[in-house]
Amino acid sequence: MEIRGGRVFCPDGVFRDTDIYIENGRFTESSSDGHIMNAAGYYIIPGLIDIHMHGCVGYDFSSATVQQIRAMGEYLAGFGVTNFCPAVMSLPEEQMAEAFRNAVEYEAHRGCGAYLRALRMEGPFLSPEKSGAQDEQYFREPDKDLVERMQKEADGLLRIIDVAPELYGSLALIHDLAGRYRISLGHSTADYKRTMAAFDAGATQVTHLYNGMIPMHHREPGMIGAAMDHERCFVELIGDGVHVDDAMLRNTFRMFGDDRIILVSDCMSATGMEDGMYLLGGKQVRVEDGVATLAGTNVLAGSTMNLMECFLHTVKKARVRMESVVKAVTENPARSLGIFSQYGSIEPGKIAHILILDEDLNLVSVIF
Repeated sequence: MEIRGGRVFCPDGVFRDTDIYIENGRFTESSSDGHIMNAAGYYIIPGLIDIHMHGCVGYDFSSATVQQIRAMGEYLAGFGVTNFCPAVMSLPEEQMAEAFRNAVEYEAHRGCGAYLRALRMEGPFLSPEKSGAQDEQYFREPDKDLVERMQKEADGLLRIIDVAPELYGSLALIHDLAGRYRISLGHSTADYKRTMAAFDAGATQVTHLYNGMIPMHHREPGMIGAAMDHERCFVELIGDGVHVDDAMLRNTFRMFGDDRIILVSDCMSATGMEDGMYLLGGKQVRVEDGVATLAGTNVLAGSTMNLMECFLHTVKKARVRMESVVKAVTENPARSLGIFSQYGSIEPGKIAHILILDEDLNLVSVIF
């Protein structure tokens, strides 16, 4: 296939009018199959990669069957999310194991849905003081053996482990797992000093920046200030305009730069659905006007936007430079998951996942 004349997002982070070639599902330097697509006047970007999501179309990953995960994957692919990393909440061990087994089965017989290239444990190594929508009764001290048991159930797909660094044994766990897993810090009351110690132990990411952590203060910068000082860590940012104000979305890109920000959806079962009552990790969530909160409280409980909607919101509403946001939903999450050698940019040799957008950024076509 040859795709001619589109404004292609190139590996150096710039849009250029150029041609794309695809052979046998990969980007190449030429094509001989005679299939030509005219993309003049359209943007072409890599497929989106969501590294933090919990569900959609009425289904919660933590309790989803293989068929329900398939419905999620097909929904996401229809919105340009070609790779996704679903996360389990803090749950009984067997329920987490079952979720991972179902994910493995989904990927083995994926069909036309988004690729499930990694899995995530957002719990249970979290702080009760910053539990958010997580169920505190299943919180536990950091446990390397639990991670290894879950990795066995996940058939090697488990990639991201969330940890509150102030917990007893957290630094030892981070040190032991760093390199084989990406350790993301969050749901935490950790101060600047403790967070920096976690980075020194091997943590390299922060979970949904600003949410589930102490605010940054001029006398105690906390986790946010530590992340700013640690230049090799990624920070996740929920781009729905609810979890983080639009002004802070803009300013976070200014503070951290587009090399370090991963835009995530943190979407839950209500995504793609109407307002109403839904489940998130076994807890009841009420959705009103698209805002999800734990039933009977004002505690935010995940987003109702998919990653494409977060991308559009961050570009159009928060007015962040489009090139920066594209990088935050393609290259940076691919690097976080360790799959950038195959995904996340448009260059010869990589698997051909691309989105074609019109001038108003409406999604015209998904090729993957």
